[in-house]
Amino acid sequence: MVVPEPVVAAPVIGPAVVVPGPVVAAPVIGPAVVGGAWFATADKDFEVGVDALQRGDEAVHQFVVHRDLRGRRSEVYRGCRTLRTRRDGARGPRWCTGLREAPVDANWTIRTASGVASVPAAAWDALVPADHVFERHAFLAHLEASGSVGADAGWVPVPVLVEDADGRLIGAAPAYVKDHSYGEYIFDWGWADAARRHGIPYFPKVVVAVPVTPATGPRLLVHPDASVDAVRAALVHGARALADAIDAGGVHWLFTRPDEAAMLGTAGHLPRLTHQFVWTDHGFGSFDGYLDAMTSKRRKEVRRERRQAAESGYDLAVEPLAAMSDDDLAALRRCYEATIADHWAQPYLTPAWFAGLRDALGVHGLVATARDGGRLVAASLAFRAGGHLYGRYWGSLVDAPALHFELCYYRLIAYALEHGITRVEAGAQGAHKVPRGFLPVFTHSAHWLRHPGLRSAVAAHIAHETRGIRDEAALYATRGPYRDGIVRDAATVAG
Repeated sequence: MVVPEPVVAAPVIGPAVVVPGPVVAAPVIGPAVVGGAWFATADKDFEVGVDALQRGDEAVHQFVVHRDLRGRRSEVYRGCRTLRTRRDGARGPRWCTGLREAPVDANWTIRTASGVASVPAAAWDALVPADHVFERHAFLAHLEASGSVGADAGWVPVPVLVEDADGRLIGAAPAYVKDHSYGEYIFDWGWADAARRHGIPYFPKVVVAVPVTPATGPRLLVHPDASVDAVRAALVHGARALADAIDAGGVHWLFTRPDEAAMLGTAGHLPRLTHQFVWTDHGFGSFDGYLDAMTSKRRKEVRRERRQAAESGYDLAVEPLAAMSDDDLAALRRCYEATIADHWAQPYLTPAWFAGLRDALGVHGLVATARDGGRLVAASLAFRAGGHLYGRYWGSLVDAPALHFELCYYRLIAYALEHGITRVEAGAQGAHKVPRGFLPVFTHSAHWLRHPGLRSAVAAHIAHETRGIRDEAALYATRGPYRDGIVRDAATVAG
């Protein structure tokens, strides 16, 4: 493959990354060097090397299959864009499809890392806006350190990084290689099933998101001193290179900001619209003001639910996560596991995540608690970021009327009104939130699919789905608890 001047960063194979099932190599995309790594799949094993030869002002890249571990083949493919094993016609990893057109600065290095934890925290957090918490190094690294993401969880962290000529980190995207669709909350199960039924490879896939966290935020992280458009383009380039390196069925950017979704749409991705339910302060001033804005029927229902929770006999409060004891954290984990068991759900967070929660994220967290003689028996974990409060996990070891509504909604709303927080996001789904003032807002994602037939079918599905999403959101918006004229400028976008 001949790349004319200016030389676009050449694909180089870097440190091996272990993925459940196949073992693949994470690409490092940067200045031309010589490298090598192992690939192994269920029925073929081979070593791949990349030679980058400089010839005048042209860079020629030679992909070499050094040997087949079973002793059957040893071949060289010069200047090819797709690497093939040539055994039974099976196709191996594909490289750099369409990447020559990416507007990448020749002095930048685009590469992947073996996890967010391997990136210096200060360098990573310099890219994250101050009013966001889930994209911060502490949150993502704690998921890795606790084993909540990783090879065993099917979330292999391979963040895409962009560094300038001085080696300074100027861009990052929290990317993961996955072999399933659990913990994403932008549901593609139907797409994966359609691909399976038609013999189209869908997994592995590259997902750019905060794992198991349905919260809108920046996915294309850019240093404030760098060119936003250029760094974003480089990150998209890197995510595609990663997908090509492992022959991924697609790249999925989840819970993006609207401007990111629009940019990704111009870069060949399919924008997708979904919705969540979010509480917004419409100038209520206090919890009583919030109640006064409701219709009489809804106001009475909220007061009844709060009275039921108060009469349960438990001590109710909102406490800082930093003040939780080890026993409290263990009880919080049991509450989480109880909810998982009640709903026959998939546990995403490990015991180690809860055990290390206070030390890793205490400064950002709040816990709405119910205590029995000081013992934690029910709780709702939330995180504060700027003017937003994000409710994340709820669970109870006791059965008490309306305790869920009190800790997950009313306590958090009261806290928000007391501390100048304007929005409370309580996670994915849940039309039962609407009568309590959580109204629909739109969330965004963007999807690149390798197979053209699947892409065409999904594009048609998204067009139809979007009409339904908009109609559904409009219907829910009419069923809120407020009197006419209260909600004049309801938010339409999450995050």
